[in-house]
Amino acid sequence: MHYSTCKSRSDPRNLCPSRTTETPFAPEDVDFLSRASGQIAIAIENALAYHEISELKDKLAQEKLYLEEEIRSDSGFERIIGKSAPLKHILELVDTVAPSDSTVLLLGEPERARSSLRAQFTTAADVKTVPL
Repeated sequence: MHYSTCKSRSDPRNLCPSRTTETPFAPEDVDFLSRASGQIAIAIENALAYHEISELKDKLAQEKLYLEEEIRSDSGFERIIGKSAPLKHILELVDTVAPSDSTVLLLGEPERARSSLRAQFTTAADVKTVPL
């Protein structure tokens, strides 16, 4: 048995079973092809759906990163310069803790960095005076 792309169909993904000899298909060949074609169609549909979902997932991840950057710039984080993973982690912690009533102890050097983070807590918490 030989499979070729159907010339008469508009969709090039359609496969047409054909023979290179003049003998017709046996009934068991027709029965097998009928049963297998349904399963093959489902597998192709699943593969196409998976591909589409994968592309949408990637697009969603990119949009999420973009929106996180927008939120960060709206929160006043543009005054803090840096793109390292530890700094991003600290800024995420600020976003998480700032709206709460929790007490936060800032340690480290230099004082200017602590002042910038302190300002972020005040801005993010939307509080005029915060005891630090």
